[in-house]
Amino acid sequence: MAAFMAAFFIAPASAQQACGKRVNIVKRLTDVYHERQRATGVASNGMLLETFVSPKGTWTALITYPNGTSCVVAAGENWQLMEIEKPHL
Repeated sequence: MAAFMAAFFIAPASAQQACGKRVNIVKRLTDVYHERQRATGVASNGMLLETFVSPKGTWTALITYPNGTSCVVAAGENWQLMEIEKPHL
């Protein structure tokens, strides 16, 4: 994953962030790591949070700012999907 992050690193905001155009980052996640989008959410400031997961359990958290810049903010292994319990009515 370090090579991936180095390939997309643009701004010196954090040594752990890899930033660039969303389309390029998603293509690399798909082509190289076989990760697919599994969850999304929009924050009150308009930032999009996406989680990409591979069949092997690798995962990447990607944020896209309202200005269009996307950054990998975390990545790891052993992704586990938890079931959401339905409320008892």
